[in-house]
Amino acid sequence: MSKSPELQRCWPATDPLYVAYHDEEWGRPIAEEHGLYERFCLEGFQSGLSWLTILRKRENFRRAFAEFEPEAVARFGEKDVVRLLGDAGIVRHRGKIEAAIANARGVLELREAGTPLHQLVWSYAPEGYGPPRTRACGPRCRRAASSTTTWRRAGCGTTSSTKGGQRGCEATSLLDLYDSSSRFSRSKSFLN
Repeated sequence: MSKSPELQRCWPATDPLYVAYHDEEWGRPIAEEHGLYERFCLEGFQSGLSWLTILRKRENFRRAFAEFEPEAVARFGEKDVVRLLGDAGIVRHRGKIEAAIANARGVLELREAGTPLHQLVWSYAPEGYGPPRTRACGPRCRRAASSTTTWRRAGCGTTSSTKGGQRGCEATSLLDLYDSSSRFSRSKSFLN
């Protein structure tokens, strides 16, 4: 747990789990496949809910989804879906559960195709992107986080560039992003 109570944070946080997440994880690059797969799954489950809800259930998710090992999750079948739908320790939504399984299979297919997930995602990093410059938050931190979030979302296919002011989801799985990566701009224009 974080031991930095004097740290100025980007959002009000009093829950120790949320404080630790902010201080130790949020805004830090994830450069390896396993970590990215886990975050994509958890962010998918978070849709429509508070991130704190997911943080509180994260260990249950890890247990339920074989520590988010893509090889193990890719072997999940209908019996596993039914088991997960009955697990009160996670978010029980069939579509989100099936997406986590499909994306595990996508991670393996990306690997087999020669472009592992982490390489695909990081190929969308803006030029000159580096780790966060400071642990203390303030206007600079919020600007950096906003830019990082924007390219990350475009890079992983959860949103596309704006069209008439609307953001739309074009990719439904990791393979959709790989198969149609030409739809996503690698330029910095969407950061402005």
